[in-house]
Amino acid sequence: MYTVFLSEVRAIYLAVDKFLNNPPPKVHSVHIFSDSTSAIQAIKHPTSNSKLIQLTWQSLNALDARYKWSLTWVRGHAGNKGNEEADTLAKAGTRWGVMGPPPFIPIPFNYIKKAINNFTLQQWNNYWVNRPDCRQTKLWFPKPELKKSQLILTKNRLEVGLLIRWLTGHCYLARHQSLIYPEINPTCNLCQQGEETPWHLLTECPHPLVQNKLPPDHWEVDPLLNLINKIKFLEVPDYADINY
Repeated sequence: MYTVFLSEVRAIYLAVDKFLNNPPPKVHSVHIFSDSTSAIQAIKHPTSNSKLIQLTWQSLNALDARYKWSLTWVRGHAGNKGNEEADTLAKAGTRWGVMGPPPFIPIPFNYIKKAINNFTLQQWNNYWVNRPDCRQTKLWFPKPELKKSQLILTKNRLEVGLLIRWLTGHCYLARHQSLIYPEINPTCNLCQQGEETPWHLLTECPHPLVQNKLPPDHWEVDPLLNLINKIKFLEVPDYADINY
């Protein structure tokens, strides 16, 4: 799918190309009119990597070798006969049927890149939402959040490990340790009102020690890391050494 800008550039390119391939007799000068300032500026200053703009400039160079020519801006929808006819034909073109396999015209790279990214994010989201496991992680990430994931990976090795432990619940708090050692009580050691999980401690626990709660629906990575660092001593990594 072409953007309006690229469609304007393509129209200029096709007009010049058609003229060069079938020039009328006794023509010494060519005047090109467009109501797109962005298209004109791009063509007059061809620093873009767009292949279409480069092709347009090449066709204008070929035109320059044989004719005097000009490229002029005109106000759109202002009664200019040629511009009004071009708009009429463009609207008529949107109603035409097409034949042959798509794509019917080259697709801009940026459009392809955006379509691939959107498809990937949609598939990633569907995969994550439909997974039956990862219950504790889904409390923090109900859906994939690329920016937060990337920010976590910018932290140092110890911080990344700490964040992953607490975001997944695979840490040294009572609830997870009780899954490994059934003798351990999963109840929160601070409030005795719920299972001792990262989500409970950081968003629910009423104990004064963890009174600075995170807003669970719009938490940020750095405040989360700061709060974990303040209470990570609640983890007891040597449960295995406890004698029962």
